[in-house]
Amino acid sequence: MTAQPGQRIRFRTAVLIDDSLLTSLPEVTSVSRSGDSVVVTGSSDALSAVTAVLARNRIVAHQLRVEQVSQETLPECPAGS
Repeated sequence: MTAQPGQRIRFRTAVLIDDSLLTSLPEVTSVSRSGDSVVVTGSSDALSAVTAVLARNRIVAHQLRVEQVSQETLPECPAGS
């Protein structure tokens, strides 16, 4: 069985955002913070989902970085549970 690819997205925002804005997305498996950066992990479609919800809420992501990771390194439980 081949591991499913996923994404780890790291960015900063000028305003504080509520984690539930991101954890409510089905493509997102976890949201954490590292200093003033938001770190989101999720499926291979996470980047599109995250940037879309940020844009709908008029939030600009600064210093956006994306890493491709194997599903084995991502959390197993959905972020909303």
